[in-house]
Amino acid sequence: MRTVKRVSEQLNIGKWQQAEALVRAYADEKQSHLDFYLTGTNFTTALTDRIRRDELVKAKYVSPFGPQGCAWKLALKDAHETVVKWYAVFAEEIRTRIPALKWTESQRHYANWLIYSEPRLATLILVRAPLNPAIKLTVAERKQVQAYIRRTFRKLRGRAPQVRIARSLALDLGMYTVRTDAFRQVIEVAGLTPGKRIAIVLKGQTTIAGNIRLALDPTTRCIHIHTGFNLPEVAALTGDVAAVDAGLTEVFTDEEGNEYGKELGPTLLTASDQLCGKGRKRNKLHSVKNKAIAKGNHAKAARIVRNNLGQQQQQKWQGKLKSTVGRIMNHAINQIVVTRQPRIVVTENLDLRGKTHSKQLSRRVSLWHRSIANERVDFKASVKGFHREQVNPAYSSQLCPMCGSLDRRNRVGDAFQCLKCGQAAPSDRIAATNLKARQNDVEITRSTPPAQVKVILMTRYKARLESRNASLPSEKGAASTDVRLVMATVQGQTLETRATTPVQRRGRTKVRLAGHQTAAPSRPSKNETASGKTARAKCNHF
Repeated sequence: MRTVKRVSEQLNIGKWQQAEALVRAYADEKQSHLDFYLTGTNFTTALTDRIRRDELVKAKYVSPFGPQGCAWKLALKDAHETVVKWYAVFAEEIRTRIPALKWTESQRHYANWLIYSEPRLATLILVRAPLNPAIKLTVAERKQVQAYIRRTFRKLRGRAPQVRIARSLALDLGMYTVRTDAFRQVIEVAGLTPGKRIAIVLKGQTTIAGNIRLALDPTTRCIHIHTGFNLPEVAALTGDVAAVDAGLTEVFTDEEGNEYGKELGPTLLTASDQLCGKGRKRNKLHSVKNKAIAKGNHAKAARIVRNNLGQQQQQKWQGKLKSTVGRIMNHAINQIVVTRQPRIVVTENLDLRGKTHSKQLSRRVSLWHRSIANERVDFKASVKGFHREQVNPAYSSQLCPMCGSLDRRNRVGDAFQCLKCGQAAPSDRIAATNLKARQNDVEITRSTPPAQVKVILMTRYKARLESRNASLPSEKGAASTDVRLVMATVQGQTLETRATTPVQRRGRTKVRLAGHQTAAPSRPSKNETASGKTARAKCNHF
């Protein structure tokens, strides 16, 4: 099942006002039910929205905000689902943290049982902790689990869910009808007045059935209809496993070095420059407005806000940029499917964020639409026939896949060169290679904390050195021992290969192997980093 968005023709003022009034009444009704579920222990005692609905129907409830019977029942269901999802987000966050805790297996079992259902989690938070006699725990162990979940909930809860913008409403089969002829398709939606419906002309023609959602688009004065669509079954791809690393200069780079979506870099760079220029101009106008207010010239300040500081053009520009980035990402995924025919695509969480080297790079990261990337990959997996697997990306661009050495200095911008064995390649390709290796890694799971990932990688590297040194003939001298430590990490090298000890230069290591020099790349200048030619965001690779 896939959600399809249908767009209407532009509505006239009268119909738009009717649609706005309908959506506003629905939002007020939904907010009233949200207040009920978030008050005291109502969410745990009301159980399901059907029980609450039957109680209101029995009490002959009439909405004070105007929606008809079907509308307020859907608003009630929508409010209940919102609260359920709110608790589900906390449950998922706690579930990812449980493996890293130093608990017994019974404590982990009890914690997962507590967060398994949203009403049970709410009972723990609002009333008292539920008990499971089948899970044997001491009182101290049980209290430790309960206290941790409550404490984590208080840290993460933030603001309670509420209807901040009246923009959409749900419709069932009884609240709309669809008329289709040879020229157009019209959907008639039940309004606030009984017996009168709002006729909305849609662009194109598709099947509309079941529960749908109506959303307003104030910038274009159009209506969006979100309806379900059944995807046809496709044959599964039979190629090898492909691992891809997300970036800012291109959308993806796989472990073979292929780059997909190269036009993303120039697009984000141009958008970043435009955003910076517009921001500076708007800041100057804000300064002029504030000076006018300080002088008492409120009319001038109002004109500046009305004519120069509006949001409509900015939102329109952001919408176009989002569509462009989405198209580039969509094309990049299609290229992966055509080039590799992968049965499995290994990715990280596709959630670029974090500290960067420059303000320009930060703007490019903010323009990298996370939701589009995740949504596109998941959708393409369902329609192209491959399976998506997500792995832990911690330190994937700093770890040498050849010798296992982990050092943040291995990576400089877009270049990677191992300080131990001299392995050199683009950092994106190195990251993709490490992501592929983690597909079946039982120690480094998707929920493993970065600090624990680092300990695991360092332990593996140390064990690899010890095992290889134990198999090498003993030699005298500290220098020869250092050489053996370096050479033991290089695949395909032997002691007969001519090498010297590592030489420190400007904080970097140069290793001479097989009669030639393999120099580490020089650190990019400040201007190059700011321009984004060689610098990349740290993303999730740490």
